[in-house]
Amino acid sequence: MPLSPLPDSSTWRLPPHRPELVPAAIFAAIDVGLGIASLFKTDTEIHGVTVPVDDLALQALVAHELTLRCKSGNNSFSVIHPTYFYSGLQTGTDSLMGDEKNPGLIRQLAQIQLEVDARASELESKVKQPLASMVEISKKQRTSIVQLTDELKDPKTSKAKKDKDHSDLKRIVAFLQRDATEAELDLNRPCDELCISNKLLQLYTNDQIQVEARIAALKSISAKISDLISALNKPDSNGITPLQTMLRAESLAAKKGDGANTLVTKFVTIGGNNITRKRVMGSRASFGGGVVVDFIRIDSGGLIAQSGIVQCYAGRLKEDELPGKLDGDSVKQIVRCTSTPAVAPVGTAGETQQHKPRAGSAGR
Repeated sequence: MPLSPLPDSSTWRLPPHRPELVPAAIFAAIDVGLGIASLFKTDTEIHGVTVPVDDLALQALVAHELTLRCKSGNNSFSVIHPTYFYSGLQTGTDSLMGDEKNPGLIRQLAQIQLEVDARASELESKVKQPLASMVEISKKQRTSIVQLTDELKDPKTSKAKKDKDHSDLKRIVAFLQRDATEAELDLNRPCDELCISNKLLQLYTNDQIQVEARIAALKSISAKISDLISALNKPDSNGITPLQTMLRAESLAAKKGDGANTLVTKFVTIGGNNITRKRVMGSRASFGGGVVVDFIRIDSGGLIAQSGIVQCYAGRLKEDELPGKLDGDSVKQIVRCTSTPAVAPVGTAGETQQHKPRAGSAGR
């Protein structure tokens, strides 16, 4: 059918433009793509694990290994832990306690204290108190001598009074001469009754001062022994007294023997981490950890024979691998340890071979 021409006044109009891709469709496609990609996405979380340090567990393991490796046949070998070692008290005069027949240091101190207290008490009752009485008597005698002498010189004193004073003075002089003879005073030079009295009073006073100083010294010794015994029996915050520690050390010294070595070992650090990988289809976890341990071996002469640091790392274990690898034999297979010695082992000649610590080692 033929098209009719448009009027001259009409204009041509093009249809509206439509884009080939709508923006909403583009964003929808992006969301779909991200959703599909998220199916393969893995979220990884790493968490550090703080493990409490228990040096006793390490020491128990070391003692177990030493017992297994060093004890063979008739070879006598034993491991002693100082904290958990209990033994009877040592006897003899060289020990701390000893026994009734052979008292040790502590018993000897207690016996010395008893003897010192008895000696101080004896000086107090048999020497100090009589001397104090003699000093008082001498003072009274001197006062009486001065008084009687003045009365005899006084012309106003009656004859009867003078006779009595003369008799009293003569009696006092007799006592003074007797005491002077017993005290072995030097009376070669002329010395009247007042002179003798002054010399005796000075002698008794000096002796009294010396006795009091002697008693004070004995009481001071007794007090110091009491303080020492009290300090040895005073418990610390853990309820252990210094005397218990000394007795344990004495028993250890007697038990360990001449050729025994002392091994000191402890954790430097211990820890690990957990790694968790999460996906849409599930999650997996793996675990890892390690320890750093230092040790010092001291020979029977007190010299450092060997020391060093040991680092152990077990690698990473997946959660499904844990049940089969936590027994003793499997753990020994997966754990890898390296050591950094600071002091070389004892030489064949029995002498300690020491050298400067290498970089990164801990010399002690």
